[in-house]
Amino acid sequence: MVPGLYVHIPFCRSRCGYCHFVTDPWSESLAERYCGAVCREIASQTPGAPQAGAADSVYFGGGTPSLIPARHIERLLDALRASVCFTRDCEVTLEANPETISPKKAEAWLAMGVNRVSVGAQSFVDAELKAVGRRHDARAARNSIRALRQTGFDNLSLDLILGLPGQSRESWGCTLEASLEAAPDHLSVYMLDLDDAHAPQRQHVASGDWTLPEEDLVADLYAETVECLQKGGLMQYEISNFCRGGCECRHNLKYWECLPVLGFGVAAHSYDGRERYANVSDLAGYLDCVESGRTAVAERRVVSRLQGIEESLFLGLRLNRGVSLEGIRRRYGGAIPPAMEAALATMTGEGLTERLGEIVRLTARGRLLSNEVFSALIQ
Repeated sequence: MVPGLYVHIPFCRSRCGYCHFVTDPWSESLAERYCGAVCREIASQTPGAPQAGAADSVYFGGGTPSLIPARHIERLLDALRASVCFTRDCEVTLEANPETISPKKAEAWLAMGVNRVSVGAQSFVDAELKAVGRRHDARAARNSIRALRQTGFDNLSLDLILGLPGQSRESWGCTLEASLEAAPDHLSVYMLDLDDAHAPQRQHVASGDWTLPEEDLVADLYAETVECLQKGGLMQYEISNFCRGGCECRHNLKYWECLPVLGFGVAAHSYDGRERYANVSDLAGYLDCVESGRTAVAERRVVSRLQGIEESLFLGLRLNRGVSLEGIRRRYGGAIPPAMEAALATMTGEGLTERLGEIVRLTARGRLLSNEVFSALIQ
């Protein structure tokens, strides 16, 4: 199976109010040290990687990968290429925040082999951006996209968040209009996540600092967004993701299809087809492990047959094309557990999923209630 490669860049100038990712304050000296450690981890952890097949995707996530000097990204790419074979058409994605994008950086990224940039616009309404602590405004987002296009990037993605504090039908309409005007090749629409009880956004809501749109409105806007984007040429291929023909995110498809991904850096997660494992989640601990010659892996879990079937179902169902039950039976050997078959039959009866021969997929209503579907599949 062809692996993907993920590198976590944790640095940010400030932490957004909705963020629940592993991030650390920006420091140029710390970034230099961190990139050296990641290069060391790559060299020590990938001696057998080429045997798994040439990597066809690389993803720099964060944090704010575009914040660090371009030479560090190039150094990390060189370390990956020295240890893992790349396919000729390898997709190399860099996450970027608008205020950190410049023509000079864009030229350097393109020259070193980055061929896809994911821009964290989140909104094109200044009041919403300010409310959640974003460091850019709508104008900066537009300018950054223009700079990337002028540099020569022909595969750009935009990230948006639905459900931001103060968001209304009118303001979301402005964001969608501006997004379509930017003509991205790919667009992600994420719901504001309040599941983590300890996340900063919980405190903002509890204190009254944030007034969030009603859940019914968010659900309506999501359904309207799917229709609006499709009319604009961006077809939905996953619950939160839309693209023009052939511009699906190859790297993220690996997660939804349960394919191998090797992760490097603090808090990075990996899956080799048999085991899932995760690095230590604090920067000091990560640096201590790698610089002392010890593994940074803090957790390992062999994926059992039952867990593999569960993951294949609830991750594969995120895709509009659905998941093949016959494919799952071949991959894991034997029948799908009766309880899961029964759960799928119940959800089909409730109009949340539909069966097309051996393919099962979510309906439009099922995508709105996807968490309920996924919960029902966990045995």
